[in-house]
Amino acid sequence: MSKTILILAIAAAFVTGTITTTTLVFAHGGDLGFIHACVNKVNGQTRIVGASDTCKNNENPLHWGITGPAGPPGPEGTPGLFGNKVYLKTVEVTTDSLDFKNYLVNCETEDIALSGTTFDDNTRFDVFISQPSVDPNSWTYGVDPIRSLTFPADIKCLDITP
Repeated sequence: MSKTILILAIAAAFVTGTITTTTLVFAHGGDLGFIHACVNKVNGQTRIVGASDTCKNNENPLHWGITGPAGPPGPEGTPGLFGNKVYLKTVEVTTDSLDFKNYLVNCETEDIALSGTTFDDNTRFDVFISQPSVDPNSWTYGVDPIRSLTFPADIKCLDITP
């Protein structure tokens, strides 16, 4: 009787070891840097599984990287419609009258005026107009000074040279 028990114990150990080994073969290992799947050996059906999941006995494990290798560089793009820089130009404007008058501040030749700002911290004049002029190269300031003065006027310009 003890010989039968010994044979059964050896057979049980063999079966348990085979099942454990089979299970370990089909485990994915928990690496979150990959996408894990199980592929049916007969019909090829694929199912995505978690990183620590195991495949069934009739499935093969499959995994692939989440990030692939870098591709080749693309072709050089076409030049844009406008140039490549926006610059700020500050101009000192001197009033030549105590009456309301428009003063133009210009960008460099053929560049486009985008915006303009000015300020007076001593309240020596009022700015009634700050807008693009008819000429796209200029910005208009409509100023009504209290006395003759010089004030800083900023103009933001777009360089359109290719």
